Amino acid sequence: PVPMYSHGDRTSKCVGIAEVPLLLRSAGLTIDLKEEDAITVEIMESVAAAGGDKSAVSFDLLNDWFEEHRGQYQQTARDALNAASALVREGIIGKDGMVNIDQLRHVLCETGDKMSPEMFDRVIRGPDGLQGNVCSVDSLINFLGS
Repeated sequence: PVPMYSHGDRTSKCVGIAEVPLLLRSAGLTIDLKEEDAITVEIMESVAAAGGDKSAVSFDLLNDWFEEHRGQYQQTARDALNAASALVREGIIGKDGMVNIDQLRHVLCETGDKMSPEMFDRVIRGPDGLQGNVCSVDSLINFLGS
């Protein structure tokens, strides 16, 4: 299930529509920026069809969407290995197994399916994020898996 209780309002059991992509990524889905907008619109339409407020999504509705679509957006082990290999090739993961967080930020915010710098800072550098400018690959993987 989607780990919503850390992001949503426990009283109303809803989460803001702007938080949906972050939550789906934290649940393990691989969503690029083009898909993010389409998914958000699809979920907003489901909320409207259920008679809800388009600015918030119930935990139940989001979990239902997640269960129905998870296979479509999950990353394969081969994709993850290819991504890690690219990070080693680019020098973001050093030979000592340490990850340079500033370089990782640059790559994720400036190349391919770009992540906004604000999103990187919120996810990676946020209150529960990675501290410092360098961390081990194991620490990064454990953080991303949590």
